[in-house]
Amino acid sequence: MKAKFVEIVVLKREECAAAISTALANVSLPNDRDFLRRWPSQLSVGQAQRVIIAMAILHRPSLLIADEPTSALDTITQSEILLLFAKLNRELRTGILYISHDLLSVAALCHRIAILNAGEIVECGPPSQIFGAPQHSYTERLVAALPRVPLYTSMRSELRNSALSEAPVESVLEKV
Repeated sequence: MKAKFVEIVVLKREECAAAISTALANVSLPNDRDFLRRWPSQLSVGQAQRVIIAMAILHRPSLLIADEPTSALDTITQSEILLLFAKLNRELRTGILYISHDLLSVAALCHRIAILNAGEIVECGPPSQIFGAPQHSYTERLVAALPRVPLYTSMRSELRNSALSEAPVESVLEKV
């Protein structure tokens, strides 16, 4: 039996500092002394998420596994993190296995999507297929359940005129 050896790389202090600086720059975080001296409680949620991503890409992995990376973030920060993942994929050539229940973020980021139901892949394909012509009934139900942006400005006057009427909401929305 052949013994396997793991190569341990020892970096000098300057090399470590340069690697950390590069990783922080890759995730759009400052690397000045003030920022580096902050405690975790002094970071915003978005900054903390970026620090975690910087740690994950520090050694330039070929694959980054991102499990629900935007689930606790506000919409603006979610968008920033999705743009960051796209940038890392494009510039660092890092593959990203993006795991999420948020189909809208999946649609914005992924080139290929696998839909799981009860732990099994029921459909796999590009976003155009998954969202435009789903093949599996579970996928169809997921896509149908996605929120739609209401046409608030064009609905406002009609809703005001029919406020508290007997008409169901669906009939009001169908007129829009």
